[in-house]
Amino acid sequence: MSYIGNLNTHRGLVGKIGEDYATEYLVSKGHTILYRNRRIKLGEIDIISSSEGNLHFVEVKTVLSEKTRAEDHLDRRKLRKMASLAELFYKEYVRNIDYLVGQHEMGLSLDFVGVYLNTDKSMVKIVYLEGIEV
Repeated sequence: MSYIGNLNTHRGLVGKIGEDYATEYLVSKGHTILYRNRRIKLGEIDIISSSEGNLHFVEVKTVLSEKTRAEDHLDRRKLRKMASLAELFYKEYVRNIDYLVGQHEMGLSLDFVGVYLNTDKSMVKIVYLEGIEV
């Protein structure tokens, strides 16, 4: 698992920490992490996981205080892009996914994880939105 970002910047480091917390959270909920920061033609998918016959495409946003809502960063434009990335990924890489999860028919789910951190980078809370409609 890797993080594709600039860890030399504060924002890059906060993003990496948030994605690590999000990954731990998803695993605790029974997800198998297939990819992190998967780059494809149109962009990047933060986390791709499988759980209970579904393939989850997860966007992660990390904020450093509860004054800003992580969920507010998820707008219609971002949702449409997530859906396009998920569809493209599924079409191009479905054989690899079949091999990784041992299934041939999977549901697709667009998900969001909002990670709230204290100034010392410890986690305050996580908000998980599963199966977001576009």
